[in-house]
Amino acid sequence: MSKQELQETIEKSTSKTAADESSFEEEEHEDITADEQVLQDFYKKEAQIKQATKPKEEKPVAASTYEDQGEGAHMIEMPLDKTKLSKTDIRSLHKDEVKQARKELDKLPKPQTFPNHAEISFFGASGTVTGSKHMITYGSLNALIDCGMYQGLKELRERNWKLISSSKPVETMCDAIIITHSHLDHTGYLPRMVALGFTGPIYMTEQTFNLTKLILLDSARLQEEDAHYANHKETTKHEVALPLYSEEDVLNCFKLVRTVKYGEKIVVKSRLDEDKFSFKYFNAGHLLGSSFVEITLDTKEKIIFSGDLGTFHTSTPMQQQPQLPMGADYVICEATYGGKSHIDFATGRAAEDQDYIIETKVKPALKQAVEHIVENDGVILIPAFAIGRSQTIAYHLLKMMREKEIPTLPVHMNSPMSVEALDFYQQYLLDEHQKDAHEILRDVICHNSAKESKELHKKLKDGYSKCVIISSSGMMTGGRCLFHFEELAPHEKNVLLLSGFQAEGTRGRDLLNGVRDIKLLGKTVNVKCQVMQVQGLSAHGDTDDVIKWIEAAKNPKPKMVFVVHGEPTSLRSMAREICVELDVNALVPKRGTTFHMRTELSFSHSRRASVVSTNNSLQDVISSNMPDIPKLGKTNMVHVMYAGIILIAFIAFLLRFF
Repeated sequence: MSKQELQETIEKSTSKTAADESSFEEEEHEDITADEQVLQDFYKKEAQIKQATKPKEEKPVAASTYEDQGEGAHMIEMPLDKTKLSKTDIRSLHKDEVKQARKELDKLPKPQTFPNHAEISFFGASGTVTGSKHMITYGSLNALIDCGMYQGLKELRERNWKLISSSKPVETMCDAIIITHSHLDHTGYLPRMVALGFTGPIYMTEQTFNLTKLILLDSARLQEEDAHYANHKETTKHEVALPLYSEEDVLNCFKLVRTVKYGEKIVVKSRLDEDKFSFKYFNAGHLLGSSFVEITLDTKEKIIFSGDLGTFHTSTPMQQQPQLPMGADYVICEATYGGKSHIDFATGRAAEDQDYIIETKVKPALKQAVEHIVENDGVILIPAFAIGRSQTIAYHLLKMMREKEIPTLPVHMNSPMSVEALDFYQQYLLDEHQKDAHEILRDVICHNSAKESKELHKKLKDGYSKCVIISSSGMMTGGRCLFHFEELAPHEKNVLLLSGFQAEGTRGRDLLNGVRDIKLLGKTVNVKCQVMQVQGLSAHGDTDDVIKWIEAAKNPKPKMVFVVHGEPTSLRSMAREICVELDVNALVPKRGTTFHMRTELSFSHSRRASVVSTNNSLQDVISSNMPDIPKLGKTNMVHVMYAGIILIAFIAFLLRFF
């Protein structure tokens, strides 16, 4: 893609995004504030409230729209009058901050390399859902699998401002980056990585690249807006807010992207061409373009990274089932739904029934909401994640209307990112010969510009009803849906239909918990509309899905399964299930630890490992500097027990002579 085309992408992209989910069911990218004009209206209104209350000093946070839910801007100590800083000034200070970070990076020692020695290091999504970063080292070759941003709690977001590792310069020693899918928690650190000196290829599927362009450009724009707004708030004059990266960083990142097709064999080499491995992408069924990665070393050992896996419980033109791996020596798998199931076992329906979830969870919720607004002359507002969820809900609604399961109503999509992603989905459906689904989505009424959004909002004020509006953000932390909700919330005839998991601290969670006085755009709104939730739209597989997927990789049986990308309880539950159900060693690595794989050519090198193996039980990695501990299988454990008994008997025999 040329620079001119990339610049056109920026000019088209007018939305504001953030994805803040610390205890996610999904870690979808959220489309936050929609465009400059809407942003200015919101900032002006909030500024008026701030001026009225005149606080002496506020906690310096980013310009997020609800309880600090945005990714936020970084505060640095600098004796400047930040209220006078222009956007150009902020970009200049951002470059200075990057230079300082690169100096810190240069101080880190480069680790010694050993021919054909292989290891896996875990730098993100370890003990949490976000910030996926896993590095495979093979001799002198270093490749990062995913390069995600931390999201959620402030403690997690602050990690984005630190170097990936405190012991080695990952940002500059990395030879290549392999991306599994476009979500921010898997791609959001890419621009920062490039700004800090990474110059190698970035691999991803073409569909992933199309969606990543939307997500990263919006993420950079949002951060720059947050920094600009935060610097003009009445806080201490000794703190300056900066973005994690700029649009320029994003453009530089796109120049390094190499698109790859499913099943295509790609050879990745170290900078000195001393070592290499190959990898292939396979469909993960999670999102348009999502993949799991199969890496094959020269020693013929295989390592599989699951990325985010979809579910085998349902299959639609919008979301296909994951492909199955053929076998692996080592597996790194996700555990978003560890210990949980999408299936209601009380119904007795088989998990293999692909229509089960759609028929029993999705359609009833949509039908109930539509019947309410048709009977009461109201409006349905569906807050939804901009990429994936918005398009899926629109598809199910319009399909039900075509099949006469519900009355035909106008379906509006009011989110710039959702509309642009819809174009990619429609093209994908054409390419996959899904013409019926493509035709269904053509019925969506799209609102991209601020003018179109205001016209729709005016129609609502004038009494427009019996329609559906899909708008971001999915947890109501910001975006155009807030302006519509302000108008619709006070009336019982309307329905707010939440379309996914709602994290703690969000408006969506408060509403599900029964809170009816909601802070919205600088004032408190009394909510009288119906609050409903549609479940069953998760793009993540549950425990059974992951077990089925790993089981397919048992020829040969994996030596070890590493469980990542989940909350602590989910990680432990998933690891236990893998151990018990599949009789495979599984463990939960801690952030910053490294596992050293034993190949015949590198076994003689005495290295220090950072892993504790498991045998039908779970043990967390305790330290990043533990001595090597061999993996103990069942047979070895029996030998150890016998040796212990013999030793005790021998000692008892000797004691008889003293």
